Amino acid sequence: MWLSIVSSTKEPTKDYASTKVPGTCTLSVTVGNGAHCKHDGGVEARLGFLMYTKTNRDTRWSSTTAASGGYTQNLVCARFTGLEWQYLEDSTWTKFTPVPTDVLLARIEFDNSTITSLKSEDEEFFTVKMGYVDGDLEFSFGTDVMGVVGTSFVARCGEDLWCSGGVRANGVDGALFCCSSSCGTCGGSDCASNGGLDICCLDTLLDAGRVCRDHDDVSCLIPETLLG
Repeated sequence: MWLSIVSSTKEPTKDYASTKVPGTCTLSVTVGNGAHCKHDGGVEARLGFLMYTKTNRDTRWSSTTAASGGYTQNLVCARFTGLEWQYLEDSTWTKFTPVPTDVLLARIEFDNSTITSLKSEDEEFFTVKMGYVDGDLEFSFGTDVMGVVGTSFVARCGEDLWCSGGVRANGVDGALFCCSSSCGTCGGSDCASNGGLDICCLDTLLDAGRVCRDHDDVSCLIPETLLG
């Protein structure tokens, strides 16, 4: 059975803008005809996910499935086999390496023919962000296509979005730092002379412990790297 799903015409909720929740970003989704997702009968396929990929699948993986079927470019059917992450390309499960901006939006249980939104969950599943803060996305289960309606969702920003107004550096205790752009270099033996201890030196930033409020904030610790 193939489902023809079109974008919802309802207006997105207005009170969940990313500015309301520090450290989050609003991400848009063009749903097209939903997301191709098919059970292959294997043990690994009993549990799957509908995953958001910031980079369109045809660019990230040279995929042709979305274009040929009119499916959304930013949602893929994904699963973890216990050894590796895979996404569904046509009828083949193909290995991929997760990136910080990947987000698992819904859990798919093929045995029960159900798809469950991961809205309001905030966890990590084998290195991939699982769940999102808010949004207007709705999901429905189909034999070959997972139906999706809505326009956007709010999730914790991936690391590549942080410190857009400053300069970054890997520092002590595994934290990632965002210094002011005026520092030129974040950290280093001459950090104090680059602009000041409080904005350019890693030890001082770590002692202050101030977490970046959003991806434009500087002189702070990037929260994505502080999650245990």
